[in-house]
Amino acid sequence: MANWVRLWEDMPTDPKWRVIAKRSGRSISEVIAVFNFMLANAGANANERGVLLNWSDEDVAAALDVDPEHVAAIREAMQGKTLEGDRLSGWEKRQPKREDSSAERAKQWRERKRTQANALERPDTDTDTDIVPNNSNELLGREIARPPIAAVTPLPVSPEAPDARVYRRGREVLGNSAGGIVKRLIVAKDGNLSLAAAAIETASTKADPKTYLMAIVNARQKDSDSERLRISGDAW
Repeated sequence: MANWVRLWEDMPTDPKWRVIAKRSGRSISEVIAVFNFMLANAGANANERGVLLNWSDEDVAAALDVDPEHVAAIREAMQGKTLEGDRLSGWEKRQPKREDSSAERAKQWRERKRTQANALERPDTDTDTDIVPNNSNELLGREIARPPIAAVTPLPVSPEAPDARVYRRGREVLGNSAGGIVKRLIVAKDGNLSLAAAAIETASTKADPKTYLMAIVNARQKDSDSERLRISGDAW
C-alpha cells in the first residue's frame, strides 16, 4: 500500500524557501523540488515517519537533472529551517496521524459517493395535480387542477441608434476607450455613419486597427489644413 503525504496551501510561497535558496546559492524552484523528495522519502519510512531514510543526494540529483553537490548544499541549508538532523521539523504539525490512514480516507470517499447516488436516485414526486387530504369519502382521491400560469409578455426592445451602433462596434474593435477615435473618424467621413462603420469593419481585419483608423483621421485633417492654407493664400 502506498503511503501518502500532505501539502499545505501556503507551502509553495513559504518564505523559508527564499532563505534556504540564499544560503545554498540555488534557485527557489530547486529548493522546493528537493523538499518534495524529502517529504516522499520521510513519508515512506515505515519505522519512523518524518525521518529521512536511505537518503541519497546523488539519486535525487539524477532525478532532478542537477549536480549532487547542489542537492547537498540545499540539504545543509535546510538545517534549522525545515530539517533537524534527518528529521523534518514540521512533520507532526503538517502530517497529523489522524489523516495518515488511507483506509479511513477511502471509507469517507465511499460514503460520499453513496450519499450522492441516493440523492440522484430519489424519485420526483411532484406532479401537476395535488391530492386533497380530507376525511370525506366523497373528496378522497379527487384531483384539483392547478390554475394556468399567466403568460409573460416580453418587453419591446428599442432599436439601436445608428451612431450608437458605430460607437459600439468601435469599442469592440479598439477597446472601451475608442470613443474619441470614433468621433474623429465620423468627422473625417463628413458625418457619414455608413462610411465610418465601413472603415471600422476594414480596420477589424488589420493587424493594428487603431493605426489604420488614425491614418484616415490624420489624412483628413491634413487635407483640411491644406485647404485652409490654399484659401488664405499661404499654401506653397
